[in-house]
Amino acid sequence: MGNADVVIVDEVSMVGETALADIEKIAPHALIIYLGDIRQVKPIDSKADVAPGFTRGKKVFELLERVRQGEGSAVLDYADIFGDISSKKPSEIT
Repeated sequence: MGNADVVIVDEVSMVGETALADIEKIAPHALIIYLGDIRQVKPIDSKADVAPGFTRGKKVFELLERVRQGEGSAVLDYADIFGDISSKKPSEIT
């Protein structure tokens, strides 16, 4: 990985600070692309509100179209509920 031009880190919501620092140290000159869903559970060892990989990027792109589940799917109803909850602090959840 040390000679890589590009490194892609998928599921970055599950990658902790130590692992991210290791990747950046091993490939210091590579373009590192972080991919993930900000609504997913953050790493257990993370004390931040958001998984550390989401604060690393210089450019952030948000996908707005759902393609895995069709509109009207019950899965989306629950995903929206849990997504709304995950973006709030515990004191804001009623």
